Amino acid sequence: MQSSNWERAIKVTSEVMRVRTRRVEASLKPFAGFFNSCAEAIAEGLKSISPLAVKCSVSEADIKKVSSASFRTNTVTFSASGKSFTACFQVDRQFNNLLCDAGLGGNGLWISTADDASRPPSKFEVMLVNHFVNAVAGCIPKAHLAATGQEIILVEEEEPGPQGSADAQHMRCICVKFLVNIVSLSAEIAICFPQAELERAFSASVLPSHHADARMEKALSHCSFEVSVLLPPQLMNIDAILALEPDSVLRLEARPHDCAVLRVEGMEVAKGKIRIQPNKIGLLLQ
Repeated sequence: MQSSNWERAIKVTSEVMRVRTRRVEASLKPFAGFFNSCAEAIAEGLKSISPLAVKCSVSEADIKKVSSASFRTNTVTFSASGKSFTACFQVDRQFNNLLCDAGLGGNGLWISTADDASRPPSKFEVMLVNHFVNAVAGCIPKAHLAATGQEIILVEEEEPGPQGSADAQHMRCICVKFLVNIVSLSAEIAICFPQAELERAFSASVLPSHHADARMEKALSHCSFEVSVLLPPQLMNIDAILALEPDSVLRLEARPHDCAVLRVEGMEVAKGKIRIQPNKIGLLLQ
């Protein structure tokens, strides 16, 4: 019986994930041409600082919640059909290495060390990233116009200021990862767009779900699933464990705002922070 329930849970969970994937794909489909234009613009931006052959392609696209604090740096604003949207470039250490190798006349054979991941970026690296972001931002309108015939304008404005605390504000964003190759070097760079802004600018709407998916969603809406929240693990010595008996009170080390894991039918689906309210314990999903 237990095995049958487990198999049912796996099947239902896989169907839920499949439906979600179809929804995400439908939401992203109207922007496929724009994302490809961004990939071309990234390649052009790198060619402005390196004579080596550059390749760039879309490696992944998803819809996520992103902290508004992320949009304080490396952010540019565009306008399409009179409606503006922002783009936030997210660069990691590996992409920094690739930029430095390209910008300093390297041969595309950079060998990173263990110290690279831990040290903060230098002023030169920050300057190089800023130059790269500006170069790509200038290339995106031209690449998109050539590919689709739709005009996009780069809006010149001041660097955006703080938009509230990172813990208080999150935006639903379309996050696109691009894989960049220069000779033997490869790295990823991500660009995040607030979903609502991008949809307004491109007058896009979510495509209707497939009929089979709609039927599956309707069937699943009447099912109940076991939901559990796992607190952070804690350690106890053997004496304390053996001393446990009925009516004993086990003191938990978890505190409000600690990270916990949400599971559905035993499968991890999200993480969040513990919230304690009068007569309630909740989980704020991240």
